[in-house]
Amino acid sequence: DVLLTLYNRICKRKEKCNFPDRVFLGLCFLIIPLSIWSLWLPSNQIFLAVGLLVCFGYWGINNQKAEKIYIRTIKSNLQTLSLQETISIIIFILAALFFFSWQQEVYDSAFYHYQNIKWNEEFAVVPGIANIDDRFGFNSNFFLLSAIFSFRFLLGEAIYTLQSLIVTIIGLWILCELFKSRYNIKHLIIFTAYILLFWVSIYFLGNTSTDVIPNFIAFYIIARIILYPDLLKQNYLIGIILPVFLLTCKLSLFPLGLISLYLIYYLIKEKKHKIITFICIISFLIILPWLIRNVIISGYLIYPLYQIDLFNFDWKVPHEIAVKERDYIFTIGYYF
Repeated sequence: DVLLTLYNRICKRKEKCNFPDRVFLGLCFLIIPLSIWSLWLPSNQIFLAVGLLVCFGYWGINNQKAEKIYIRTIKSNLQTLSLQETISIIIFILAALFFFSWQQEVYDSAFYHYQNIKWNEEFAVVPGIANIDDRFGFNSNFFLLSAIFSFRFLLGEAIYTLQSLIVTIIGLWILCELFKSRYNIKHLIIFTAYILLFWVSIYFLGNTSTDVIPNFIAFYIIARIILYPDLLKQNYLIGIILPVFLLTCKLSLFPLGLISLYLIYYLIKEKKHKIITFICIISFLIILPWLIRNVIISGYLIYPLYQIDLFNFDWKVPHEIAVKERDYIFTIGYYF
């Protein structure tokens, strides 16, 4: 909501976002102060408390009317649903709570995800930590966000619910859209595609994965464009900033950036300079701290892309290790 308010006031826009849009844009905006914070301080419940205080303060002082309007909109949308549809949504939520309460064994999670998240919770970014295990060099912003939402300080051990929340929110949005459309064929196809994506990813959903959030949010963006083609010319934040954020979570989502490039080209063509400036600044603030963290962690601007070799710090991961890691990733991607 802070991001939307800044954007609409500075750029003199009246863009509106649904609940999933707000959640995803919130993650995009949250990662900016969190990445900067992590350069000097651990990313844990202290940052979470500060963030909550700021949000409650902003919402209480500046947005009391918006809060009432937002709650009224949710109530009116719920009232349009039939009893069977409301029951279906409740069953979906309960099923999600049950399914995601079981943590499945995943090799990568046990091998380096948990450790990476805990390093983020316990310390500020550690120079050369990728030399302990070169996979720590995969500086996904998913690990950083997971660190402040692990709730380890309450339970004694971490729970990993961020990706479960995202998957559930997208599923609820698809269900609501399906009900609103009165079971239109286009919506039925998207619902079926979501079920298939859920099924293919089921092994990783109850644990940690650097693929789940990027894949499901990418699916959400594509589904939004299919259902609402005007999205590309009405909601530039979703079309540009969200793909930039996803890139910092998983490099393989780079092709999604074509949407961002298309929209930037369109904005330049339409001479909407304020919007271009604002979105480029936000995108820069997302990318720059991520690149700085990459350099501190591994010595490379983007690990393991050893071809971009700009620095020579004494904590830098050896060149031959980066080459082997890159070859290994290529091999895994090629055969599997």
